[in-house]
Amino acid sequence: MEHLALLLNAPSKKAVDEAFVECFQLYSNVPASSLIEQFHAKLSSVFNVTKEQAGQLVSGIREIIRVALYSSMGADEVARVIPPSVDDRLKSLVAQIVTHHLGEWRDLALQTQPAFPRLLEFDWRADVKTSSHLLSRMAAPTLLVQLKVQPTPERAGAVPEPRSVVFETTRETLDTVLERLGRIRDQLQAVRGSS
Repeated sequence: MEHLALLLNAPSKKAVDEAFVECFQLYSNVPASSLIEQFHAKLSSVFNVTKEQAGQLVSGIREIIRVALYSSMGADEVARVIPPSVDDRLKSLVAQIVTHHLGEWRDLALQTQPAFPRLLEFDWRADVKTSSHLLSRMAAPTLLVQLKVQPTPERAGAVPEPRSVVFETTRETLDTVLERLGRIRDQLQAVRGSS
């Protein structure tokens, strides 16, 4: 992180902010080497440093973002992580930039990490069947359930489109589902109570 001192060559605070934002965006996915080279060349030009120094600067930026992102740090804590050899005004600026973007970066990091599908919306409606090929199923109440889910990303950095799942169920099946959900609730309360 000592290479963050190279940020003193910045033409403006906005250039420092843009460097952090672009660095996070570039490295939140698995970037192509050509994109990395372009980013290093841009930083080299903006901060008036060599490409090697630009690479070192990127390493420092990535490290401070990683530490702040996964440690949930505030501005003071971010400033303390930066080496003492870095100018105090620069520490303050970096801390402000990182904490300003931290919520957005955390959300993006969570969205792009592999996970189980997440339930976004839940809707239902009760109907009565008026026709069926079986007489016993006619005039029977039925429940239509629609779940809107965020599928599991298939690759890092990808946020798949939400998808709807609609299914029909009977009162007996619903009773079974509710009973099992009640067990889950009881188990969660027991775990919460013991901690």
